[in-house]
Amino acid sequence: MSRTMKMSLVLSLVAGALATSAQANVIVSATYDDASGSWDGSTFRARAVSGGGLNTSGSVARLQDPTGVAAFAPGFVAGADAADLRIDLSSTPTIDPTLRDGTGTFTFTDVDGDTISGVISGTWENQGFAIFFNGALSNVVFSGSTFDGNTGSFLSPVGIFEGALTQLQLSPPASFFTSNYDRVPTGITAQIIPTPGALALLGLGGLVAGRRRTR
Repeated sequence: MSRTMKMSLVLSLVAGALATSAQANVIVSATYDDASGSWDGSTFRARAVSGGGLNTSGSVARLQDPTGVAAFAPGFVAGADAADLRIDLSSTPTIDPTLRDGTGTFTFTDVDGDTISGVISGTWENQGFAIFFNGALSNVVFSGSTFDGNTGSFLSPVGIFEGALTQLQLSPPASFFTSNYDRVPTGITAQIIPTPGALALLGLGGLVAGRRRTR
């Protein structure tokens, strides 16, 4: 399989960002489809939108006990609640014209204002048929006790986490940062794992959840 074909199926993580053993310890997986990607000459932004041909939907799932899924319906940002998606990234040229460095932040917001947020650092790559960003996540934190979707929810893990954007893909007609663009369909997938110091806290969170269920 060619490198381009592999990239079209799934982006490999930033080299050394996550070990194979860590991949099995994914706590939370988040996927958003049909977000709006824009570039204004200084900052790339991905936002949840509703209407105009794009209706962002999302699914954020806790994969370790106690499991749960917070689902966000297409066009959810148009609702009266606080649910939202925000990604802001820089784009800095490198020696290779097909690669650019990027750093920034992300925030996923649930219906009552609780958030998952953190720092992003990685690389933009121009594959011709699409633009990809592959980056590591750090200082990931969950606010609030639960993360709630339009349907479903899960107990927020306790601690400071890391992870990776395993896919951030912009479809044509986005330029590779040579001209401004707006409302370019953007797909996002993030995987969140414990940092070494958060493993004990994750277990503590599970114990607290068990106590809540037995009361």
